[in-house]
Amino acid sequence: MNNNQKPVLSNEYLTHVPEPFLKKQTEINETDPSDQSVQMTVTAEEQFLLLNSMYDGCLNAADDQHTGSLVLDYLTEYNEEFDHYVIRSNPEAEKIFVRIELVNRIIEKQHVQAYQELHANNPLKKPYNKSGMVDKQLIHLLKKVIEQGCKPLEKYDCEHSKIVVQAFNELLNQFDRRDLHSFFNIPNEPFAVNSPAGAKVFISFTQLMNQFVERIYQLTQEQEFKYQQKKRIDRSRYQQKVATECVDAILAKHSRIVVVRIDFRYGKTQDPSLSQVKEDLITCLRYIKRTKSLHVLGYTWKLEFAEHTGYHYHCFFYLDGREHSQDIKLAQQIGEIWKKVVGSEGAYHNCNLDAHNGKYLEIGIGTVQRNDLDKYRILIEVIRYITKRDQFIVHKRILEDEQKERELTDKKAYFVRVFGTSFKIKPTVNTKQKGA
Repeated sequence: MNNNQKPVLSNEYLTHVPEPFLKKQTEINETDPSDQSVQMTVTAEEQFLLLNSMYDGCLNAADDQHTGSLVLDYLTEYNEEFDHYVIRSNPEAEKIFVRIELVNRIIEKQHVQAYQELHANNPLKKPYNKSGMVDKQLIHLLKKVIEQGCKPLEKYDCEHSKIVVQAFNELLNQFDRRDLHSFFNIPNEPFAVNSPAGAKVFISFTQLMNQFVERIYQLTQEQEFKYQQKKRIDRSRYQQKVATECVDAILAKHSRIVVVRIDFRYGKTQDPSLSQVKEDLITCLRYIKRTKSLHVLGYTWKLEFAEHTGYHYHCFFYLDGREHSQDIKLAQQIGEIWKKVVGSEGAYHNCNLDAHNGKYLEIGIGTVQRNDLDKYRILIEVIRYITKRDQFIVHKRILEDEQKERELTDKKAYFVRVFGTSFKIKPTVNTKQKGA
């Protein structure tokens, strides 16, 4: 995100323009209100800070979830043609980030209630006001969740959102969310609810929220939730390990390499299936390895899916430094091979060109010497960032595509590869297994 230039930052939709962005407004187009845009000139660092103020909890979430990068992925888009960032109104993304933040808050603080009984000497304690907030931020997040509604989302899902929806359906589904939201102003006011037996019983809003928070906490302690968390962490760590070992193995044999970082994308009208996406990469890698003018020593790739860009690949290619030096042209040459495979509408992003144009504060790509430990560190950090971006929030399009592939293959052998490298590691042998 470090950027020495000043790209244009714009909001394409006027459904919600955050106040911090309005303060930097330079132009408002008086057009159709539904398609009005706000143009601002800010640095990428400023962009990040503004988003941080809006989604502080997500951006500062645990590194294993990496929701910071996800906020940028789902709410921003870089327009290469006009060299500007687009801040998009994405109500579904905003909902899922609030749910993630709520669950993270409950886990972090180990909250099992939203309100607690006030002590007898507390001046706020009155006959009609017997409880107070446990955590202001928790109440703020609960307000947001109730206000936004807790229906399953049409496009996105993750384990955090699932347990919030489950807890809501178990305890609060009988209430209108607008009515619930109004009770935050009078939390100690009792109101009638239907008991499991069908009878009318009175309960205070504080009791209801306490039950909701406690249920969410219980669900975070269940095996399924913890398993999904661990599975993603383990997968990310494995990807980092293999990607780093690939670089180390190459540098052990070659004192100087040229690192090319490039993103492979599809055109806006292209909508390939998951199987086609994987086949295109295999074909592209085959052509690259067969190109005599390219002395490729190895590569690493990561498949991702985003709402506005669809399926795309983040790739690193490592070339022989004795044969190559012009990394920008190498990236362009590799990118053109991708376009030949997927068609002229296909696109690629040349990160090496960005590096030479001063768009990165620290540069770990281009020519890398074996003894240049500082550049090696930056390169590994960039690779780590890419490999850790495991799809914490899953777009349901991926799930649908995976299901289609699963139906065409043996379920036991089915596995979707979202990460790969030219470096092959030997599988670890478990000597404790039977027959070992």
